[in-house]
Amino acid sequence: MNTKSKQIAESLNSILVKNIDAQNGFQRAIDHTENELLKAYFKSLAQGRKTFIEELKDELTYYGESYEFSGTISEDIHLGWVDFKLLFTSNTDEAMLKEAIRGEETSLQEYKNILKSEKFPERTETLLQNQLDRIQTNLVQTQEIKNSIISS
Repeated sequence: MNTKSKQIAESLNSILVKNIDAQNGFQRAIDHTENELLKAYFKSLAQGRKTFIEELKDELTYYGESYEFSGTISEDIHLGWVDFKLLFTSNTDEAMLKEAIRGEETSLQEYKNILKSEKFPERTETLLQNQLDRIQTNLVQTQEIKNSIISS
């Protein structure tokens, strides 16, 4: 594999690991709320991240690479959703929504940084930009849900 393909694979693997982390965070949130609407919402977000994961794995396959979850890539996992664990001690819907917002803001910035730092082929750039756009939509929706819970 050439150097450019290797760089692309490393970037895709990095963002893939962070999406797995986010999916796991949303899955944990489902188990820590009694609110059925929030359960459904977090389930939808987890499913969305599952779709991202499959898309990224497909993109890696396109480049002749496979998903890696080892070495320095796995060390990056702390950047996404690890703070969710700390919030479960309070178990409030508001706290989980605040953490979901923080996680989505982090994800959004990670996508922006990757898109800025590397020149991807059009198909990969389009995939990453589409995922970034979906994260932005999720962020707005999550903020709206948090605001409605706080005001009620």
